Amino acid sequence: MRATRRGSKLRGGGSRRKVDTQREKMATGGAARVADAPARRDEIDILNTAELRANSQKVLSLIHSKRPKNTMAVYMPKQREFQAFCQQKQYQDSDTVTEDKILLFLVEEVTNRPLRGKSRKAAPETKPEETRLAWRSVRAYISALTDLYRIQKAKGMNSHPSPREDNVREYLKSLQRRDAEREKAL
Repeated sequence: MRATRRGSKLRGGGSRRKVDTQREKMATGGAARVADAPARRDEIDILNTAELRANSQKVLSLIHSKRPKNTMAVYMPKQREFQAFCQQKQYQDSDTVTEDKILLFLVEEVTNRPLRGKSRKAAPETKPEETRLAWRSVRAYISALTDLYRIQKAKGMNSHPSPREDNVREYLKSLQRRDAEREKAL
């Protein structure tokens, strides 16, 4: 006979005692399954994480293999320059890309240094040491370092949030305004 429950009353031909006995059997048999659940859940989580990381690395390899050579030629020197900067500073987490490191790198090493060659836009009498990188060049550094961050993230080496957050964006906007003011002055 089948016992069903609606509200708090039993219906059907079964007695309350039978239903309680069935519940006890299910509870004791289920207790063993519940005890195994955390161990099994951990195993599943480990396998899922490994699968996700492997797939992420595969996709990253595909992206890099199909990337234009010019992009790699532009990104690699900038990434190496950042890594050298991090080595010089002797950060505990080495060259892990973070927003704070990018900002310090940009301020100390990139935006305020003179151009390495003669500027085509500057007046002929302007000395190279009086010129500075334009905001578009700084944006190329940010793009290269964001790419390095993505590589680190895919390899599981970087758990920080994206470095291209508010402060980096605002800093780039301030450089854009600085360049606009310079152009107006010319």
